[in-house]
Amino acid sequence: MRVVVLLLLLHVALPVHALADQCREDIYLQILGAGGPELDDGRTSSGYQLWLNGQAKLLLDTGSGTSISFGDSGADFATVDAVLFSHLHTDHSADLPAFVKGAYFTGRNRDLYVIGPDGNHLMPATGEFVQRLFGKNGAFSYLSDYLYKGRERFQLHAVDATEPGENAVFVKDFSWGLVAALTVHHGPVPALAWRVDVGHCRLVYSGDMSDNTQKLAGFATGADLLMLHMAIPDNAHPVAQNLHMSPTQIAQIAKRVQPKKLLLSHFMKRSERHFNESLRLIRQQFHGEVIIAERLLTIPLSHSDGAE
Repeated sequence: MRVVVLLLLLHVALPVHALADQCREDIYLQILGAGGPELDDGRTSSGYQLWLNGQAKLLLDTGSGTSISFGDSGADFATVDAVLFSHLHTDHSADLPAFVKGAYFTGRNRDLYVIGPDGNHLMPATGEFVQRLFGKNGAFSYLSDYLYKGRERFQLHAVDATEPGENAVFVKDFSWGLVAALTVHHGPVPALAWRVDVGHCRLVYSGDMSDNTQKLAGFATGADLLMLHMAIPDNAHPVAQNLHMSPTQIAQIAKRVQPKKLLLSHFMKRSERHFNESLRLIRQQFHGEVIIAERLLTIPLSHSDGAE
């Protein structure tokens, strides 16, 4: 498999993004799910899609139920170029097989990139994850032609977004823009934050993370839309704080980045019980537009309009 990547130092700006120029109005993020792994929270698990010129181009995570939301959105899977995983917990990855099998019933005839974190002793790397699902000895081995040239109209290209050093990011170039990944801290689980640059628009997605490394704000500089997960309250147990950022940390990151819009997502019952207090803490430090994620909500990256 031939994969073209570039490795850039964190302080080097990506050339497609000019911070002084206006972000186009035809680029949208849509919420496919804003919940976590709970069964009784009434939410679809985490997942998002990026629309460009009326077509869905990227999926950011594919948690449980996101394939149903994708169908409800009216998007066509034939136009999606890549699935970008923040990490491989079930509430962020479980619906990948549903998308792959569902693609059979679409007009898709071009390959699909699946890009996500490297592995460790707890989690497989993204390439191994895809093999375990669709390989010849995988859980869904009947779909193995999507990995090995066979009768299917397209193939999956799984990529581990590894970095060569502490101050580097992974970058992948598409015809319409660039995506970049930064390793973040999500307890013992390999995890990534993602940055998407399309023309003069910049989207930054934190995924699930604590802010132990304190690198996200620098990575998110110039964000038109900054999407942060608010899964815990400020008084959460230390174990939870090792996995997720607190509302105070969210506020500090947003204050440093000063995005045009701040989107809060990945709500769980423990965070919903303290939602008003958490929102108050965030608004004390960040005075820009704050959007609360809801299923199928669409948010233009341009800052002339609000969510729809």
